[in-house]
Amino acid sequence: MDLITLVQGCAMVFTFGFFFSGSAAVLKVHQQKSVKNVNFLPYLAATLNCCLWAIYGHLKGDWLLILVNAVGCILQAIYIFIFMQNCDNKPHYLKKVFVLLTTCLGALSFAYLGTDLFDVVRSLGLFASTVTVLMFGSPLSVLRVVIATKSSEQISFPLSLMTVCNCFSWLLYGYLIKDSYVQVPNFFGLVLGIIQVLTIYQYPNKTSLTSQV
Repeated sequence: MDLITLVQGCAMVFTFGFFFSGSAAVLKVHQQKSVKNVNFLPYLAATLNCCLWAIYGHLKGDWLLILVNAVGCILQAIYIFIFMQNCDNKPHYLKKVFVLLTTCLGALSFAYLGTDLFDVVRSLGLFASTVTVLMFGSPLSVLRVVIATKSSEQISFPLSLMTVCNCFSWLLYGYLIKDSYVQVPNFFGLVLGIIQVLTIYQYPNKTSLTSQV
């Protein structure tokens, strides 16, 4: 087994782990019939991220990008559906979902109606890279609340840990295939993932600590 095959396998496993790590919060939402303390932004960002990279992978002929992101799109759609079923202010969240769908359709139109494939791939790669950084950093959107309450309840530790593992594997894969659009966002994602883990260490989840007493 050569190095790139090994890295592809690791990237696939860690990516699926990253996607499934979000299921813990969604399961809690389903059981409690409430979206309290669950951040919706990471699910929106992850869905858009998967859509863009699946398109990018198809244009580049990269089966790994296509496979993992197609699975990711399906899982994120399920997570969003469960969230929407249990949220109170549905119109508020529906607007965000509408923006997400519009953006995905716009990306599809741009990718397959564009005349210059090189420009399309470059532009889509840049857009996807930007969204990836936003996705990995989205859990930190509640950082002000975490610092104020001194509790990391709204940041998922499994998700943060898988972010670190996932980004490291994709950073290495991007280096091996010499694709800067894969390398750069995953470097920043790795840094953001480490920040999340350190934040959780600095501000432990008070709810979890209380339940252990």
